[in-house]
Amino acid sequence: MKTILSILILAFVFNSCKKEEPKGLTIDTHISIRVKNKSGMDLLNPSNPGAYLEQDIKIFYLINGVKVRIYNVHYPSFRYFYISEDAGSHGNFWMTLHLNDTPYVEYPITYIQWDENNTDTLKHDVYRTENLVSFKNIWLNDSMVWKSEDYAKGPRNIEIIK
Repeated sequence: MKTILSILILAFVFNSCKKEEPKGLTIDTHISIRVKNKSGMDLLNPSNPGAYLEQDIKIFYLINGVKVRIYNVHYPSFRYFYISEDAGSHGNFWMTLHLNDTPYVEYPITYIQWDENNTDTLKHDVYRTENLVSFKNIWLNDSMVWKSEDYAKGPRNIEIIK
């Protein structure tokens, strides 16, 4: 009886030690945004008059019907975006933004509040598999600005004219 019990315990121990191989997950949910005025001035360049300053911009996600400000001190870009100068584009400034990827939502919504009186709405449809979260199409204020077939043409970049 001891032998059977010992075999059962060993079988249980060895079986419980099996680790399932982790599956990689790619989350490709960012977009790059240029913002210009009607004269072509870069409104993300902090040295330009009327520029939108990084510290003043707020990002909100629509979660369960509620507009929630996104901020996480444990996230590398804790405000879910950053602005940087792209040396390859003649000194243009770009916002790299992590869009809302709330699970089980067909069309997540992200709000960019540039200042107290100016907010843009980004809506997108999400492509999900076991190993990937990405976007198919993106709308800015209800106008399509990026389609999935554009991905073959280059990065997910859009331009906003203010």
